[in-house]
Amino acid sequence: MSGEDKRRHVRLPMIIECQVDGISGHGSMRMSDLSLSGCYIDTSTAVALGAEVAIAAVLKDRPVVLTGRVVHSHPRIGFGVQFEALPADVVGVIQQFLG
Repeated sequence: MSGEDKRRHVRLPMIIECQVDGISGHGSMRMSDLSLSGCYIDTSTAVALGAEVAIAAVLKDRPVVLTGRVVHSHPRIGFGVQFEALPADVVGVIQQFLG
């Protein structure tokens, strides 16, 4: 089964600058897709599979912190995150953002 088939929610492509806590390095980072269950971060910074991360971004003029675990890592390209136990208000912001 491909990664796309394993996803619980459809991801919306986008470009949103973000900051990621939980990884070493300070390269440029941007979220290139988002769903209720995860996202993909474009970056040249190396990230270990299973690393716990907190992603700070702004969605619809609202700052949010998205917490999760790295489930895919592609060196010098980026990494996929599966969200874990997001608060209801953050889920609401994502739902509103995704429309």
